[in-house]
Amino acid sequence: MIIKTIPVGMLQTNCYIAACDNTKDAILIDPGDEADKILKEIKSGGYKINRIIITHNHPDHIAALDKIKKETLSKVFIGDREFNYNNLHTDGKLKDGEVYEVGGLKYKIMHAPGHSPGSVCLIFEKEKVIFSGDVLFNQGVGRTDLPGGSMEEMEMSLEKLFALNDEYVVYPGHGPATTIGNEK
Repeated sequence: MIIKTIPVGMLQTNCYIAACDNTKDAILIDPGDEADKILKEIKSGGYKINRIIITHNHPDHIAALDKIKKETLSKVFIGDREFNYNNLHTDGKLKDGEVYEVGGLKYKIMHAPGHSPGSVCLIFEKEKVIFSGDVLFNQGVGRTDLPGGSMEEMEMSLEKLFALNDEYVVYPGHGPATTIGNEK
């Protein structure tokens, strides 16, 4: 599995390319800003973006979405419980527990509210990788004081994440990667 981290925008939101080593088929996660920077990375790596996944609908995770969608002709997906704060035009909704495939990689959607009502995490079980959006960070958790946020729901989402194996590598919406074990 290839994982490219592209910090973008004033808040240094992590945009990710998660790709199959063999086919270069990929998903793009949270194109938060600086569309040209993201598109350059896609082109230079020869990645074929199959879908764009938004972990949650906050401006710092979607600012480059329209341009990237237009350039890559990719479909956009978001959690089925997420509020449409920014009038996003999406192509589908992600449901808790659904499994998708990109190239030879399979990932499962985990509904993880708290930071926002419809936040999702992507879990690659075989590779022991999680893309956590703004739910779990290196030495921290996402804010719950924004519209739709809930500390009670955040605690339940963290319990679900902490039930996973300590070896899982967590790629957060901001900052460096960590592991479930470190965050426990």
